[in-house]
Amino acid sequence: GSGSGILELINPKLVTIMIGYNDKSSQSAPDYYYGSLSRAVDRIMNVADGKPAILLLPPIPGQGARYNMMDDYAETCKKLARDRKLEYFEMAPAFKKLPLETFTSYFADMAHPNAAGHEFIAQQIAGYLAR
Repeated sequence: GSGSGILELINPKLVTIMIGYNDKSSQSAPDYYYGSLSRAVDRIMNVADGKPAILLLPPIPGQGARYNMMDDYAETCKKLARDRKLEYFEMAPAFKKLPLETFTSYFADMAHPNAAGHEFIAQQIAGYLAR
């Protein structure tokens, strides 16, 4: 190929994007996050010749003080989806319905899911796509 990376090699039909914790941890405003997320969509569409469907995943809650920390970014992600006419699927409600013990067992640290957390995310996405 032309060396444009993994997307060229796998030619995806669907790309999911869930980013934001690092932006939030560096105290970036929601407007900055909106631009960062929009640029990520642009890069994916450029590399993949505009072919894949994009599914935006608003950030999930983290543990402790991070439980509600991502809520404004989740709203920003949904705004970008509406503005760019992209699909989005919110997993935060599914995470917030979990018993605390189960919730905490899905994280490797305060913000990032472990293998069980990623499996839960995959199940939620599969359920959404099946609908």
